[in-house]
Amino acid sequence: MEVPELETIWNQMKIHPITGEEKPFPIGSDGMNKSVFEKQLTLQLNEIVRKVNTINSFGETSYQFGTLVYYERKKSAGGTRKIYLPRLKDQLVLKWLHTHLINAAKNKGITLQTKSPLEVVKRFREELSLYDNPVVVRTDLTAFFDSIPRDRVVDLASTLDIPKEAQQLLRAWSKTIMGRPMWITGKSKDEEIFGLPQGLSLSATLAELWGDEIERKMSPYVKLFRFVDDITFVCSSEEEALHFLTLLREVITEMELVISEKKTQIALLTEGIPWLGMVHYPREVIADQDRLEKWGKRFVHLRKEISLEFKTNPLKDKKELLDLFYYNVKQELKGKTSARPQWYSIVKDVGQWKKMDQMLHAQFKILHKQLGIPLPKDANLPSIHKHMLSRNKAL
Repeated sequence: MEVPELETIWNQMKIHPITGEEKPFPIGSDGMNKSVFEKQLTLQLNEIVRKVNTINSFGETSYQFGTLVYYERKKSAGGTRKIYLPRLKDQLVLKWLHTHLINAAKNKGITLQTKSPLEVVKRFREELSLYDNPVVVRTDLTAFFDSIPRDRVVDLASTLDIPKEAQQLLRAWSKTIMGRPMWITGKSKDEEIFGLPQGLSLSATLAELWGDEIERKMSPYVKLFRFVDDITFVCSSEEEALHFLTLLREVITEMELVISEKKTQIALLTEGIPWLGMVHYPREVIADQDRLEKWGKRFVHLRKEISLEFKTNPLKDKKELLDLFYYNVKQELKGKTSARPQWYSIVKDVGQWKKMDQMLHAQFKILHKQLGIPLPKDANLPSIHKHMLSRNKAL
């Protein structure tokens, strides 16, 4: 590891990969914020490199990773998941590891960056067209990140011809990972984390490597379509589907993972196959209503954020607040956030986009009224319907 290389990684981390804008950093688990870290950047980088490159008599790096803090996020399917946050210096080192893994895997023809769901769906639809009456198997993996055997996936990562210091750092990181709730100070609630802690770029990369291994092991038998832990494949008969599902169970068990029986389904495509927020039929794809409702709630949330800001700071410029809402909505529609409307580029329009426009435009009317700024009768409001139609035409 060299200081210039690490500085390049830091500069890349500061820019949002989708918007291209400089992004804020959450305060690290040790209380260090971005501005303080950057004031001491040269000192921090030199210290990191010195420790990483200092190897003891056991062949281990002297760099030590700090305790992660976590908060809990609600899952759309119910329950919560823990999202972990490291120290800023650890974020930088983990991103360095992540970058080396991505590049080394690419040299071996393996893509470790999370696949585009739209591209996965397109390939799935192409496969369906090869069958007269396709039978589809879909399943999911239970607690995917939490279940991945960390030592085994690190061993697998070490076969990708990554630099020796990267191998040493990976093993140092994997040895013992500790976490504590974000609202707790001190070590009283520290606990060991098993599997891969979510929220870390390195965890996503290693999870993708383990998922790719599932595809590789099944490739002699059937072509899998996978988005993270959501898996499907196509067969010509129910008997064939049952046979390949049995093989998949064996592979999953050998990899120390567990199939979700609740989400496992074998069905004819004519019955409608729910997958990745869509319901698939032989000649059309319909948007999953639950996913649309979730996206709709996102627009309501954006409006409420602006309303709360106005209520909290009534002297703030109203036009600025209104412009911010318009900007945030347009970012959602352009796919510049986690909403990813491009998922639905192949979805059939059965009136759902105009219905969502009614909900969205109601949020504009509410906010205009709250801010006391009249909404012109001929206002050209952002339209989900127009945006989705333009995406469909671009395909």
